[in-house]
Amino acid sequence: MRTRRGDAASPATLARRAVLRGALLALLWWALVGGDAGSWLVGAPAIVGATAASLLLSPGGWRWTPGGVLRFVPFFVYQSLVGGLDVALRALDPRLPLQPTLLDYKLRLPESPARVFMADTISLLPGTLSAVLEGRDLRVHTLTQGPEVLDNLRELERRVAALFGLELLPEDEGGTG
Repeated sequence: MRTRRGDAASPATLARRAVLRGALLALLWWALVGGDAGSWLVGAPAIVGATAASLLLSPGGWRWTPGGVLRFVPFFVYQSLVGGLDVALRALDPRLPLQPTLLDYKLRLPESPARVFMADTISLLPGTLSAVLEGRDLRVHTLTQGPEVLDNLRELERRVAALFGLELLPEDEGGTG
């Protein structure tokens, strides 16, 4: 495996990453199952598999900044709750507009795992789905139209850049397409 600089990661570095990721996944599992001891029969193999997959899929060892995490998590939770409520209201009230559309968005994130993370995060937020990611071009399916959709994408991109400690490319090199 290689680091961000392209150097081969040492066995000790890989072991630390595996232990840290495994511990975080175990903590997440424990929280999801409410501490049920019987769930570990399924959870332990799932955690080992997820840890191995994460090491294979992100061999570069990208890092999040602590400040970025502290700002991103509350933002993501809030957006998930507000988006989920909005989708539920639109499903229950036929008077609320539903205008599905495909929006082309030009990412300002530099070439990095942050682009994939953003596309995945969009798909986790209610009312949006990443349809295609090719280089800097991201096609997003949304349930509504309007400037607030674009504003939300820009804010998410700023938060993802901060999470990864990255600078966004200038506006003329990104934004909408």
